[in-house]
Amino acid sequence: MASLSTSMTSAIAAMLPFSFDTNKENDENIAKAKMRETQFRITSVNQMLVSLLDIVETDPSFWLQINDIAMLKANFTANKRYIDEMRNHFMGESKTVALLDNMKKTIIKLESLMPKESEFNFDLARMKERVNGEFVQLPSDITLAKDIKAWLLDG
Repeated sequence: MASLSTSMTSAIAAMLPFSFDTNKENDENIAKAKMRETQFRITSVNQMLVSLLDIVETDPSFWLQINDIAMLKANFTANKRYIDEMRNHFMGESKTVALLDNMKKTIIKLESLMPKESEFNFDLARMKERVNGEFVQLPSDITLAKDIKAWLLDG
């Protein structure tokens, strides 16, 4: 089974329209059909993102199921750029523009809820090095802050 970040990215990529330039179509019916399909795909991606947001807001530990959070962040960034490109094309379609705006807001909200990389570093080699490294102990006769400062500065 693919990791969550890979499978979700694949789902978004499969649902987002590859081509949404209906101005090139000569047949009005084909252009309308492409527009409806595109709106359906955008609605589907929007619903998936909103569902993910609901899950994450309810259970923040859900992020632990994502194998490569950096890849998911990169894909979210790429999706936001793609949304901006699509938005420019759909300026006359207020419903579609609203969906695109909601998708982007949802992605931004999801990014804000993602665990920060600086929260904890799981670099085991570095941890072992620190545990086995040299420690400097504060002399037992130093109890005041000014004495600690003097000891640190005078070495």
